[in-house]
Amino acid sequence: LELWIFRDDVRITLSAQGKLLLLNGRYLKLAMKPMMVMIVPLALIVILLEGWFGYRPLRPGETVIVSMQVSDGVLGLENASLYAGNGIKVETPPLRISMAKEVDWRIRADGPGTHKVTLDLSGHHLEKQVVVLEGLVRVSPSRFASTFWQTLLYPGEPPIPKEFGIERMDISYPTRFIKIFQWEIHWLVVFFVLS
Repeated sequence: LELWIFRDDVRITLSAQGKLLLLNGRYLKLAMKPMMVMIVPLALIVILLEGWFGYRPLRPGETVIVSMQVSDGVLGLENASLYAGNGIKVETPPLRISMAKEVDWRIRADGPGTHKVTLDLSGHHLEKQVVVLEGLVRVSPSRFASTFWQTLLYPGEPPIPKEFGIERMDISYPTRFIKIFQWEIHWLVVFFVLS
């Protein structure tokens, strides 16, 4: 009110702006405690929503890369092979990247459904889910060895047993964007605006 009534008096206007800054600082200080309490459940909610809104399922005919990375000291990249059931086709032979301890394959989604690909590494069999559906469906882009943080960040599938010697198995699902009018917006922006 001071700013509006005394807009011609520079001294009073600057004084009122100083009071506004002090009061805004006090407000932020008081808001810090509840924000620190709410940040933990909010972070857990965002982690769970990432599987639903962060990636979209494959569409029939789309191709993606399946990659597998092994732990230090694990040999046998040349023995790694990938098998797919109905609805998925492995299109390429394995691409072995020794320096990165990684093997990659390209797969194609042939039919809708929730499918599995099976990785065989030195007698250890590991399955990874491949989702080929329309609409809003939870997908799991990565499966990690059993560490607390990775299991917390990617809860879609059970962790990889340590004795397999596999660090991670990934599917490069496309990123999902939410279309609002003509713009494609990342889901986190929409989530925080609506929150």
